[in-house]
Amino acid sequence: MPSPAQLTAQPLTFKLVQNEKLGAPPRSFFMKPTIKQVTKDGMLLWEVSHGGMARYFKYDWQANFHYEAAVRLYRSRITGKHG
Repeated sequence: MPSPAQLTAQPLTFKLVQNEKLGAPPRSFFMKPTIKQVTKDGMLLWEVSHGGMARYFKYDWQANFHYEAAVRLYRSRITGKHG
């Protein structure tokens, strides 16, 4: 294992598809966020899906908080007004 002095930070890189090379937002952000109530493992949970992933929450306020954040990110990526 390398010593801490030998470790260097590497920038994150992402593989781009042809449309993204032309300036289109990443494909996963075209998936509009959704929120719904589902039964998982015998429990009634809230499912928030966005960007190709799903997160599950027990409480509606947690799900709504995450959903609203995902919607803000989705809108900023679609309009191109992100950092």
